[in-house]
Amino acid sequence: MTGRAVAADLSVSLVGDADRAAWDAFLASAPEGDPLQSWAWGDAVALMGERPIRLAVRDRTDSIVGIVQVLARPTRFGRQVLYAPHGPVWRRDGPEAGGVLACLLAGLRDLGRAERAIVVKMDPRADLPHRRVGSLPGGGGPEAWAASQASDDPVGMALLAADLRRARRD
Repeated sequence: MTGRAVAADLSVSLVGDADRAAWDAFLASAPEGDPLQSWAWGDAVALMGERPIRLAVRDRTDSIVGIVQVLARPTRFGRQVLYAPHGPVWRRDGPEAGGVLACLLAGLRDLGRAERAIVVKMDPRADLPHRRVGSLPGGGGPEAWAASQASDDPVGMALLAADLRRARRD
């Protein structure tokens, strides 16, 4: 997977060891940054058989503005489960937040296809409307799930725009 422009002046691509310092610096500066998205965490779980795959979104100045570390878990028949623990990470209050998220989702979608994944599971840290206490009417049934895709949920809206869906249960 090479650099792919999804939004104006933004591109997503695989990153390697040369990007480690910039990756960790971005993660440390992001309010939603999490140790499970750190380069060191990916290296640690690699010792247990889960291959880390890292994508970064860069802006026109080549600065990292969004990241996601995916752990590839092998399954049977040459397929994989891709899991992004507490990721992706991007600056949700930045002027390009929607475009960065769109790039990350497009990158994850392309990666899932390239890796023959049966599922790409992401787990971004955020205060999403469907996770707020008491926000799921009817105890979390299909209507509640559909309501979680509402316009006050930017992640849910970005998933819909990318023709992806949020898991009904987790």
